Amino acid sequence: MTNPKAEVLEMVEAGEWLNLADASHRMKVSIQTLRRRIKKRKIQSRQVDNPFGKSYEVWVDHDYTPEQEGIDLDYSSEQEEGVDKPSPKVGDPANLELIRLVDRLQRENRELVEAATVWQARAGMLMEHLSHTQLQLTEAQQAIKVLEAPKVELKVGESREVVIETKPWWKFW
Repeated sequence: MTNPKAEVLEMVEAGEWLNLADASHRMKVSIQTLRRRIKKRKIQSRQVDNPFGKSYEVWVDHDYTPEQEGIDLDYSSEQEEGVDKPSPKVGDPANLELIRLVDRLQRENRELVEAATVWQARAGMLMEHLSHTQLQLTEAQQAIKVLEAPKVELKVGESREVVIETKPWWKFW
């Protein structure tokens, strides 16, 4: 005859209560998926107090597999709700092609970034050269104005001093 207490003890030890983060990791589903399942009562849960308030815990068997409860076998209802499908196997030829494509695009992006950096440096150098050339042009234009100015020849005994008549301020009007 079997001991009923031993059977209950085995049942209790066959699983454990996990917080949503640990349960999602063990069950290989997102936390949001667990919340939906709790709401639909597809999974056993309880609300517990913790230092930050109340949180949910989910009962997970030690030997849990998604196929065991029939969960995650039909994704049609969750796909309609916008839930991600489980990731396909890495060795899948379509996935390998996608990985190659991503690698190629990343390599092209790196090359484009390098080219953009070179062109930005070149543009900076050209801006510096342009500002230097503009400064030289301004100096040359001033020199031309000085050279084109009418020349005043002074006669012997004349001075270049200009005498300005000063009037008191009240006589300007």
